[in-house]
Amino acid sequence: MWFIPPAFAQDADLPVLVAPANLAIRKSEPPRFPSDPTAPAARCLVHVVVDPTGVPAEMETRACSPTYATLAEDAIRHWRWDAPRGPRGEPAEAVVLVPITFTPRGRTPVQAADRCTYNLDVGSSGTIRVTGQAVPQCVVWAPALAPRPPPAVGTCGVAMRAEGVDLSACPPEAHDFAAALIAETLFSSGTISTRLMLALPDPTTAPPSLVIDVARPRVDTPTRLARDAGDAPASLDPPMEMTETELPEVDLSALLDPTKLPSKENDPEVAEPPEPEP
Repeated sequence: MWFIPPAFAQDADLPVLVAPANLAIRKSEPPRFPSDPTAPAARCLVHVVVDPTGVPAEMETRACSPTYATLAEDAIRHWRWDAPRGPRGEPAEAVVLVPITFTPRGRTPVQAADRCTYNLDVGSSGTIRVTGQAVPQCVVWAPALAPRPPPAVGTCGVAMRAEGVDLSACPPEAHDFAAALIAETLFSSGTISTRLMLALPDPTTAPPSLVIDVARPRVDTPTRLARDAGDAPASLDPPMEMTETELPEVDLSALLDPTKLPSKENDPEVAEPPEPEP
């Protein structure tokens, strides 16, 4: 069983199970065929979100034409699954991949791909982008954001085998990251081989560690900001000296006694100018 922790479930508080092996279909109806007798054969891959009651809540169809996609979703809308349950028996949602084949009379059925290789580019911020050319019947639904910070190791190859996941082509420091990402990724499997190639951040382009090593100076320099200011010499903090300056005396009594104010006749600066002669 693949399990996504609640912290990584998008827009939901419930746990989300990705392709749980023990989720059984209780009711299924065959899809209708198109009315056109000359319609070609098709194989649709339907991404279905099953709610906690076993009812399909969301669907997305790929690898087939819009006409077949509509017929496939109309049929799956009436399907019912067992109620999904989390690892502790709590209600959960489930994400499953349902292949629907349409093979009109006289047509050759569309088979699954022999080999599926998916290329996922993981940025330093954890964003995931599907790259490479799509192979018919090879479809992947990857999360938009990685479940944990990606390690700076470069390329990591993951092989899906019948006996389990093979991480021999992935650096050891990226094993936990790759396993967590696979647990959140839904994809169609090839009949011969299935691989996920992860392009993780390159170690040469990874941002440097912001660790600053502050070493103590070899020679202790005395300063007045030391813990014990008394250990520093007084020359580092010279005392302030006051200097005496003689100021002129100013008689301000005239401001209070109007009789001591200079008159206009005796003060040439405020005397009125003489009247002009005719």
